[in-house]
Amino acid sequence: MTKLLLIFLLQVYAVFCFAQNKCDSASDDFKQKINQFGQLFSDEYGSYGVNKQQGAAATDMLEIKSKCLAAFKEKNIDTCFKNIFDFSKEIQAVYTGSGGGSTTHDMTETFKKVNKSAVELPKDFKNGLPKNWKEVAEKNNWKFLEYRSRTVGNPPHNQYSRILFLIEKDGIDQWIQFTVSDPEKSGQPTLIDVIGMEKQNSKAGLDRPRINFAQYQRDSNGNRPTLSTVGDACYRCHATGMRQLNPAVGSYESQKETLVEFNKKMDSYGDTDWSMYINVQKLGPHFGEKHNCTSCHNNNENYENSPRGAIHYLFSTSHIEHKMVSELSMSPDSISSDDRKALQATLDKFAALPKEKKDSFYGKNNKSQGYRTADYDTVLTYLKDEKIITVAEFTASANIYRAGYASNKAKFEDMKADYRLQVKKWLSTDTLNCANDKKSEAEKENKNSKDKNNLNEVKSNQ
Repeated sequence: MTKLLLIFLLQVYAVFCFAQNKCDSASDDFKQKINQFGQLFSDEYGSYGVNKQQGAAATDMLEIKSKCLAAFKEKNIDTCFKNIFDFSKEIQAVYTGSGGGSTTHDMTETFKKVNKSAVELPKDFKNGLPKNWKEVAEKNNWKFLEYRSRTVGNPPHNQYSRILFLIEKDGIDQWIQFTVSDPEKSGQPTLIDVIGMEKQNSKAGLDRPRINFAQYQRDSNGNRPTLSTVGDACYRCHATGMRQLNPAVGSYESQKETLVEFNKKMDSYGDTDWSMYINVQKLGPHFGEKHNCTSCHNNNENYENSPRGAIHYLFSTSHIEHKMVSELSMSPDSISSDDRKALQATLDKFAALPKEKKDSFYGKNNKSQGYRTADYDTVLTYLKDEKIITVAEFTASANIYRAGYASNKAKFEDMKADYRLQVKKWLSTDTLNCANDKKSEAEKENKNSKDKNNLNEVKSNQ
């Protein structure tokens, strides 16, 4: 009996020592754990979604939080771990558990929180997009924009054509977007994207607009939409909430004023509440600080004229690259104002072509370039080959575009490398340095306190 009791006590003591060591922020094992975590997420930055290793690392870090937070509070170092614990919670929230990583977000729990009236399809769309949709829109005073996406071909048939409706209701703006058939392709599109923006309303407890995402899938005939329980990870492409439209060249010419109006409306929402999906403020340091992207993309802090959400760890690097490199719309100083105007004047000649010519062009080039639509270089080459512009005009415009492309490509790669260093620092280096500094401060205060007590004792004995 005594022997069994001794074994039990030794086991309890071993567990106690292990727990103590695991929570000892000064131990080599603990430092290695924190450094490995930061290095993993630094190395994996830019991969699509959250992979199995990252998901497991986030779960492990939250277990450390569960076991050690009380001890950290006693040592007054708990605030040092805020970044790494908050980040782990958000990573775990989006990880689907699939081996290949999370490209979608399980919306089952999220849809329980969504304001149903914000994402519910109106009765005229209950069976999909009616053939007389223009009449329906006019009857209901709904605004709409027909355009071709520059960036994403939607499943199941890789279609780029869209019709976006704006339905303004009391307290809610509904943006309902149908993927529709590209003229040059066959196959019935099925996807409907919905964003319901609940407007700021202090009486309703909304201190800022709240964003509600939803996706519907239609049947193979384009009818009977059903709410999807697994949706795209919207936060990977929507840094601010609403994302301004930048359609493919020449796809919206008859509705330029509507495009401007829609983009102004989207910009007007400013800082939006994402809390039912994810806390984007806790998803790592802000991307692009080295090249001044954070003067605008700073989670809407100190930038009242044009608020933008931060570009965070999970934001798609392919979208950043497209905006910077292919489109040249971000990092506006990549080419001069005069060169930008000259390039646009040439591209406008493509926009002025008959619709069937543009449809034919995009049909050919979308197939050859995967899910990205044709870039400006391809458009300029087409204009030259069709003798719509001279060789000299082509050379001048192509040189402007290629110079901007090369400059921003190098800048983009530099920004990615710099961000990886930021991630490691934000998650690991800053965490450990903070804990070490606070430990040193505590030891110094303790020594000063002892010295003071010893001095008082000496004085009292004199």
